[in-house]
Amino acid sequence: MRAYVPIALAFALIFAGCGNRDDEPPAPVPPMKRDVPLVPAPPLPKVAPDANPAPGPAPGQANDHSNPAFKGGGLPEPKK
Repeated sequence: MRAYVPIALAFALIFAGCGNRDDEPPAPVPPMKRDVPLVPAPPLPKVAPDANPAPGPAPGQANDHSNPAFKGGGLPEPKK
């Protein structure tokens, strides 16, 4: 019987809080100014593609995909 008391209390709190609503009116939105002309953004500067290249891995390092053995799938596993 004592196990039902906390459950009944929880349900009573849930049902008591379900009917409450905030009756505050929403904040008024200021009207948009139509006097200000819209100015388009300036175009982005053109950057040469090779202006600042990122350094790649040295040959033989991790992530080096220029090795023909890597491109070919590597060496097959030796048979045991």
